[in-house]
Amino acid sequence: TIAAALAVDQMIFHRHMARVSMRRALIESAGWVAVSLAFGAWIYWSMGANSGMEFFAGYVLEKSLSLDNIFVFLVIFTVLHVPDEFQGKALYGGILGALLLRAAFVIVGIKLLTAFHAFAYLLGAFLVGIAIHMLLPGSRMERPEKSWILRIAQKIFPVTHRCDGGRFFLREDGKLKATPIFVALVVLEAMDIIFAADSIPAVLSITRNTFIAYSSNAFAVLGLRALYFAVAAIF
Repeated sequence: TIAAALAVDQMIFHRHMARVSMRRALIESAGWVAVSLAFGAWIYWSMGANSGMEFFAGYVLEKSLSLDNIFVFLVIFTVLHVPDEFQGKALYGGILGALLLRAAFVIVGIKLLTAFHAFAYLLGAFLVGIAIHMLLPGSRMERPEKSWILRIAQKIFPVTHRCDGGRFFLREDGKLKATPIFVALVVLEAMDIIFAADSIPAVLSITRNTFIAYSSNAFAVLGLRALYFAVAAIF
């Protein structure tokens, strides 16, 4: 279902790179929510009421935790001067990476919880620490453009300021250089590791079912691109 939804979204609705209007972004966001609700209804019908409620709880939780991600993405694209029409390409790659990363995190997390009961208390303590950190000045939402991830990415890859054709790499002065689109993709993937650090432990506090834990996270992540364009249109 996830693969089919991604293919339809990319090959039909985002076949051509262009700026996404607020109206279109809101319609697409509503579409992703509808698909997620339909999938949750299928789980509720096929796996039982408890499994269905676990899916919806995990979905709402991850959707809530993803809201601050949107503003971090906005700052990253602004700092790197990525044109509006090419931001979707970086976000699409970021979503693919996030889906793979979340799968690994969920599988490893559930294996550890099954093998070591005490690991649940460590995750609980970690979530409490994250909550306290977000209440204090200097949380992860402040000045992501100063993050070490962005600085390292800019040092590793020779970067050009051109974004010709929305490509990841361009040859300039005889050298292969990364475009701001590729740097944005690298930073998005690295930032998702940080975001998953609280998302995965949180969903594992709701369910230990690998399928439900991953699918609820995945469907919340799938709608991030449309939600980003809706927020970006406001700013």
